[in-house]
Amino acid sequence: MDAMVTPPAVESALVPLSSALEADGYRMAVSAPDRDSLRVEVIAGPEACEDCLVPKTMMVEMLRAALTAAGLKDLLLDLVYPDGGPGTSH
Repeated sequence: MDAMVTPPAVESALVPLSSALEADGYRMAVSAPDRDSLRVEVIAGPEACEDCLVPKTMMVEMLRAALTAAGLKDLLLDLVYPDGGPGTSH
């Protein structure tokens, strides 16, 4: 990766996904532990719609598409889902 990824660039790229999650009672916490990786945690609120959360593999694809469209395609991605969310192991 040529340039360091700034949190505003990442957050801007993920606004549509974050907004969609918020509509279903979830929030997205994003952190960049280093210049080459990104941690995205999906957190369920008290009124979260469990049936509305897509499987984890699908969310990874959606995150990658949004980041790639913003020119951030080479990031290592760590996605954390709520316990019991679709596509997670118990």
